[in-house]
Amino acid sequence: MILSGISYSQEKKLVWTERTCESGIEKAIKHSNQGYYFSESFGFAKETDLVFISFYEEYLKTKYNIISIDGGCIMDDYRKCYSEKMDKLIIEKFGADIFEKSLKEAEKLYSKG
Repeated sequence: MILSGISYSQEKKLVWTERTCESGIEKAIKHSNQGYYFSESFGFAKETDLVFISFYEEYLKTKYNIISIDGGCIMDDYRKCYSEKMDKLIIEKFGADIFEKSLKEAEKLYSKG
């Protein structure tokens, strides 16, 4: 009788990452290099047309691959630095007027619908 066996073990590691300003900047650069653009806004939004907000967010995502995220009201150093760096990277890629331009584009499309 031949006895064979396969031993499989997978070492799982828990990695602790400190959420510092520097690590937020590094993560923003990494995401940008991978083609992911997350634009995070903080605080209370005064816009009342929630249907348009949803339309605009989908437009940004579809046309520019920019994902708009509501960051809530609390911001730590990691998120602040990530957000600032990501906004700079978005502007470098799409131009200084990307948010105004895309808003106007979305408004035109929205009014036609």
